[in-house]
Amino acid sequence: MKKLAILFIPIFLFGCTATTSIEDTAVEVEEVLAMIDSVEVVFVEKAPLLMEAIVKGNYKNDCESHHKTKATHLFQEKTFEIKMTTQMTQPEEGETCIEGLVPFEEVVGLPSGGVGAGEYKLVANGVESMFTIE
Repeated sequence: MKKLAILFIPIFLFGCTATTSIEDTAVEVEEVLAMIDSVEVVFVEKAPLLMEAIVKGNYKNDCESHHKTKATHLFQEKTFEIKMTTQMTQPEEGETCIEGLVPFEEVVGLPSGGVGAGEYKLVANGVESMFTIE
């Protein structure tokens, strides 16, 4: 009987200990258009055609970071469009964002299926660049 009591006492004690709950620490995120300074096209391969865009810009502070990038080809207008968004993470209580521009550079693959020779326009969040496919 003593052996049985010794076996159940630790189980009883551990089963009755208080548990602490972890509070929900979800961080609020805000999505905004990226601040773009320049955009240029780089031809990675000529055949088959493989192009990339080099997008340079700045985050507004150290709480902002890359979120999403979408590249589309508008055949009728001979235009490639890039929409790049950033996310602004709200600092935790008691912390602040350090203000000041933080440079970034992103490489974005461009859809090149069905693209022929000619003059094209590349637009990234309103910043334009022209290029030629020979």
